[in-house]
Amino acid sequence: MIKKIKEKILSIYKIIKNFIKNTAEDFYIIDIEEGKARWSFNWWVLKTIKWLVAVTLAVIALLLWGCAPQKESVKYYPVSVPVNCPVKSPEKPKYSENVVTTNIEIIGYAQKLESALKACKGEN
Repeated sequence: MIKKIKEKILSIYKIIKNFIKNTAEDFYIIDIEEGKARWSFNWWVLKTIKWLVAVTLAVIALLLWGCAPQKESVKYYPVSVPVNCPVKSPEKPKYSENVVTTNIEIIGYAQKLESALKACKGEN
């Protein structure tokens, strides 16, 4: 009875051993004997080199990405710049008790300001 159990365990062990060796990409160098896994020095070197290359490529990619020119980062907006105008502004109308006369003078003042503004803009 014990012999059958031992044979069954060994057959399961061989199935698992072959499954690990045949299917796992990273474990192709593992040698399983007596229930212990031996990892060869070559496997460690390959893993280390793989990680060093991955980290080096990541650092280089980050450095190049940081130095890359940014597109559409500069936007130009129209800005109004104050310019000194050589035209003198007209005198303000004085208040009088006659409302009609005051309103006529205010309208004339507004027209003179408008013509002065057009002269400053060069729209004459």
